[in-house]
Amino acid sequence: TVTGVQTCALPISTPGTTYMFRLAGVNGFSGAASITIDEMGPAPANDDLAAAAPLTLGVSSGWVQLPDASLETGEPTTFANGIATKSVWYSWTAPSSMRIRVSPRFGECCGGGTSLFRVDGPGFAGLTLLRETYWSSPLDFTATPGTTYMFRLAGVNGFSAAASITIDEMARVATVPSARSEEH
Repeated sequence: TVTGVQTCALPISTPGTTYMFRLAGVNGFSGAASITIDEMGPAPANDDLAAAAPLTLGVSSGWVQLPDASLETGEPTTFANGIATKSVWYSWTAPSSMRIRVSPRFGECCGGGTSLFRVDGPGFAGLTLLRETYWSSPLDFTATPGTTYMFRLAGVNGFSAAASITIDEMARVATVPSARSEEH
């Protein structure tokens, strides 16, 4: 894990291999820098589609560490602005027709995104992609009663950070606080 202004998880686990890291200022930025290399933690409980964590309207999912997550075999890797490299899954079934706001939050690193799928059948083949949003941008949609939706929070293009998600009925949403106002 590279820590500081940016955190990223790199799959560097080949025994006997020497890795080199370079820290550099870009676009005129300079100053003190450091690097810390840590072993990744256990995978989040909702790392796999089959173990998607259920969401409740108006209740945050709590923070999960995307650097410790992975992609499953067969999981779609394409994303609106790049390639999904790590992900966690959440589910919710609409009790009635309503406008929903999805509010993802990504911690100190850029490169996160949210995918909204409708469940039409089992596994990845049964998911229909409805919308995607990059970083911590909200995503709004109209839910159909009795329909199950899956939400994927993903690290994109090799970057990942802590992430959380909240879904709420639009009638109850007054404002969406800035995702950058919280430290994780």
